[in-house]
Amino acid sequence: MFRFWLISTIFLLHSVSGTYLVLNPYLAGGAGGNEFTWGTPMGTMCYQNTVKSYYPVTTTTFYINTATNINYIRCWSGSGLFPINAMLVSGGVGTRAANVQLSSLSAKLIGGCEAMCA
Repeated sequence: MFRFWLISTIFLLHSVSGTYLVLNPYLAGGAGGNEFTWGTPMGTMCYQNTVKSYYPVTTTTFYINTATNINYIRCWSGSGLFPINAMLVSGGVGTRAANVQLSSLSAKLIGGCEAMCA
């Protein structure tokens, strides 16, 4: 029998015997944390935006539209005390548009996203 615990973006698999196995099934997204990345950081900065909001508005979507293909997307929490969850809703690396949803895991949403393009 296995029990699952989520810690940041790393999953720890804990068996009854007490041994731990570290799994990282996603390059980014998933369990909540302070930074999420997609792609390889290269090119020039083509998008950057930040957000700071409080309850009840703890989710926002960044609409990234660029003239060239996106190589890298990075989203971060503005404070280690208020972790976020970030996920690509549509588009992404290799396209000219992406929608990234940022959600707070607390009562404050403090963070931002940036993209690098070819």
